[in-house]
Parts: sequence; C-alpha cells; structure tokens
Amino acid sequence: MKKDLIRDVDTFFNNQDTYRKLKVPWKRGEIFWGPPGCGKTISIKALMHSLYKRKDPVPTLYVRSLAG
Repeated sequence: MKKDLIRDVDTFFNNQDTYRKLKVPWKRGEIFWGPPGCGKTISIKALMHSLYKRKDPVPTLYVRSLAG
C-alpha cells in the first residue's frame, strides 16, 4: 500500500502540465483513516520522504498535533 500511495502522489506531481493543458485545477488530497497502530503516521512520513527526494523537492511540514 505504501508503494501505491507514493506512486500515486509521484504521478500527480509529474503531471502538472497535463492538468494545465486540460484546464483542471492542480490539487490533490489524501485521507488517512484507521485505528491507532495501522500505519497512518509511518505512511505519511514515507510519503514526505519521497517528496523530499524528488529532483525538484516538494516542501512538506509534519505537525504532530494541532492541540496546543
């Protein structure tokens, strides 16, 4: 599943020109849902790492909690 997620996001970032040509908004979201311990956080961190390693790195920000 992690590889599929990374491939999906890579495909999105590799096709910005296609979105522009089709006049489709270049926006993407991912929803992570599940009980504690199912791998949500590690999947997000792996995804962030893959975005950072790209030829043109994508800035990412990991916020542990929104509660203050």
